[in-house]
Amino acid sequence: MEQLQIWFATSPIASFLRTFGAGVLGWVILNANDLNLHPAIAIALASSLPVLISWLNPADERFGTDVGVDE
Repeated sequence: MEQLQIWFATSPIASFLRTFGAGVLGWVILNANDLNLHPAIAIALASSLPVLISWLNPADERFGTDVGVDE
């Protein structure tokens, strides 16, 4: 699992997949008429997905409590 987290944090292909997934999620949300969401809210939710995934991944060094701390 740790190896997958490292790949997901560093691979350009994983970055593409996160962004593509956010686009698909945006399309799904915009076309889900039952949710009655304003389009701006739906787009904001979908566009935050790649950053949220990176933030939740402990192997991603761009976010976290140790970022910017010199050892």
